[in-house]
Amino acid sequence: MNLTKVAVCITGASGVIYGLELVKALKKHVNCYVYLIISRWGWTVMKHEASRKLIDEVFSIVDEYYPEDELDAPIASGSSCPDAVIVCPCSIKTLSSIVQAHCENLIVRAVIVALKQGRQVILVIRETPLTKHIIELMMKAADMGIHIVPACPGFYHKPESINDIVKFVVGKVLEILNIRHDMYRPWRMMSGHGSDK
Repeated sequence: MNLTKVAVCITGASGVIYGLELVKALKKHVNCYVYLIISRWGWTVMKHEASRKLIDEVFSIVDEYYPEDELDAPIASGSSCPDAVIVCPCSIKTLSSIVQAHCENLIVRAVIVALKQGRQVILVIRETPLTKHIIELMMKAADMGIHIVPACPGFYHKPESINDIVKFVVGKVLEILNIRHDMYRPWRMMSGHGSDK
């Protein structure tokens, strides 16, 4: 996929570092134009979970930033729709609003516009445990053509830090977008070809 413009949306779910690292990865691996949208609750969680250094770093490289209530932003229109919209992390409230096409903010509006324009949409769900109702919402989103990426890291790459774990999930998002990356070491069979032994 030839990506030139991507919207990264951060909502009020725990795990804002996934979204921040995703912005860095997109700029590093494809250097595409990145829009950043942060919800009001996303900001609240970000101030609690992320360092000022990381936040400043991301804002120094992002191309455009919009708060969730700026519904007249260019990406709210199909004529300016980015190639992909990624909600990372995605709260259950946002998931529900997307499934119901309830465009209460710019994040949901950007997703709905991307869907109607046939663009890629990825939701990085950061919630556990999952109730039947939440699973049903994710199934409905998948039926709409949305990629669901639960923030469930693997450990076969032998992470040595929290950042290694975060990069695993970000790498999975990049793979859906067909972006080659160095976020984590791919799986190597423990016997036969590819063994590290």
